[in-house]
Amino acid sequence: MIIYCQTGTRASNSYIVLRELAFAKVRVYDASWNEWGSNLSLPVDDVSYFNFVSVLNALEILQSELKDIEEIQATGAK
Repeated sequence: MIIYCQTGTRASNSYIVLRELAFAKVRVYDASWNEWGSNLSLPVDDVSYFNFVSVLNALEILQSELKDIEEIQATGAK
């Protein structure tokens, strides 16, 4: 049994529970959907794709811009 989630974090909880329930052949795909779903050449049923990298990059830009605005406001500059 191979367990996965978005990044492998939640799957580790399921791994522990299944092992406690005496399932012997349990593995966590630690790269999980984050890796598999980002590679469009890999097989997937009922495909829907979300580009997390572009969202994270956009968030970094917004955080940087917010930091710049806060610094301008703190110095009283216009």
